[in-house]
Amino acid sequence: MLSWLFAAVFSAGAGWRARKKKSFSPRRMLRVEPLEARNLMAASIVPQLSSRPGAAATLYLDFDGHVEKQWGNRTNVVTPAYDTDGNAASFNAEETAAIREIWKRVAEDYAPFNLNVTTTPPAVIADRVAARVAIGGGYSEWYGSPAGGVAYAGGFAGTGSNVAYVFSNTLGGGNPKYVAEAVSHEAGHLFGVEHQAKWNGRTLAAEYNPGTTAWAPIMGIGYYAERTTWWNGATTDGPAAYEDALAVISSSKNGFGYAADDYGGSISTAAALPVASSNINLKGTIGRNDDWDMFKFSTAGGAARFTLDVIADGANLDGVLELKNAAGQTIIMANPPGVLGATLTKTLAAGTYYLVVHSSGGYGNLGQYAVRGSVTGSTPVVSNPQPPATTPTPEPTTPPSSGSTSTGAKIVDDGSASYLAAGAWKMLAGTGYSADARTAAARSGGTSTWTFTGLKPGQYRVAATWSGSQLNAKDAPFTISSGGKTLATARVNQQRAAGTFTSGGVGWQNLGTVSISGNTLTVRLASSANGRVLADAIRLERI
Repeated sequence: MLSWLFAAVFSAGAGWRARKKKSFSPRRMLRVEPLEARNLMAASIVPQLSSRPGAAATLYLDFDGHVEKQWGNRTNVVTPAYDTDGNAASFNAEETAAIREIWKRVAEDYAPFNLNVTTTPPAVIADRVAARVAIGGGYSEWYGSPAGGVAYAGGFAGTGSNVAYVFSNTLGGGNPKYVAEAVSHEAGHLFGVEHQAKWNGRTLAAEYNPGTTAWAPIMGIGYYAERTTWWNGATTDGPAAYEDALAVISSSKNGFGYAADDYGGSISTAAALPVASSNINLKGTIGRNDDWDMFKFSTAGGAARFTLDVIADGANLDGVLELKNAAGQTIIMANPPGVLGATLTKTLAAGTYYLVVHSSGGYGNLGQYAVRGSVTGSTPVVSNPQPPATTPTPEPTTPPSSGSTSTGAKIVDDGSASYLAAGAWKMLAGTGYSADARTAAARSGGTSTWTFTGLKPGQYRVAATWSGSQLNAKDAPFTISSGGKTLATARVNQQRAAGTFTSGGVGWQNLGTVSISGNTLTVRLASSANGRVLADAIRLERI
């Protein structure tokens, strides 16, 4: 039985018009996108970018050319490299900048999910593991019909190919905004989302909802809108046939779901506001429609200023800042109209306060943010308060050796009695936390285990540190457990230094947030990766 091919043709005079025709018979539902506006190369290196290393699944943006042996009923499909200057032999500075912008925009669209958007080739492209979007060339080079991109709906989970295509030469000659919109759209199809349409009553006005100049749905036409987001909107099946894009992407069919919440959303779970010399710098993600990130701080009194920044290219989030008092009552809020970021200032009396970040509301209003600012007269806030001392104890400028606490966090180093190495591990003197670290060769069968005891039941954030090296594995496997039960797993890229956040002058990478009912927690690193793994220190913080 023939499947249906949905295409769109652009007419300079008439705009977009929908056309539906019978296609070749690939057995699976194929989605072809509207068009806007070389040969495979031995290119200079594509910038290596990853949005969420160690995530459950991977979306690979392939810029340097690709050959797919079988795609539907087509063989040897050749995608040339992304190219805007006519020189397919290398990427110039402008092309490199464009690649970074495309990646940033797509990473923002997929920021809520446990998905790594990357330009680094994954070890394998496989169903429910990794998908590829090949970016380059034009539709006429092999596809034949006018299109900005093409993908199989549900391809990531095995319904057709998990390789999609974006014809960048067709999209304004490689315009980063247009290409990024097409990539997120095509990937949306791979994850099972259909086109979101525009209806006038019972009449289909447009197969691809164009939105407005201010906003459009990602699964409509987002090329010309200033901002695009995921949407719960009507499909071409009918004006009442709504599709919840976020629910489809995060479904069990795809398997990766949402990313773990990075910060608590209540007074009891608020994270300590990171204040260094009265200055604040932190990053986070609003990943759900009801996600609130709360940060606790104390001050002896003085001026406070906070600025919420969204990402510079392709922001999905329209953010709000609130300042609450110790009782949780809002004393000031910043949500300026027509601006996605926010700034608030307030002269504070001595006391404890909570800074809150959340979206301004509405479906799909999710994304990454950064907060910067200053608090005069700030004093340290720890997750597990201790009896007050005569003077506050600052974080150390050099890491302590083992089992120490830093701003309420407990740290176990590989030199601690709470660390156990099994198998062939070698010491790297002068490297890492406390100037020591251990390594094990790829697939050598060893394990490193860090054990935390004397804990209180509750929720803990687990992080690891390591020094980046090209010798290290891209898939180092960590397992977090308590009471013999596995609570979380994470595979991390140790070729890059740990860097989710910095504490005590040390870069740390979040491995996950878990809840325990007992008083012990264990973190284990296995040397079963495809490269050298590095065991250093683990940081545990109760939240």
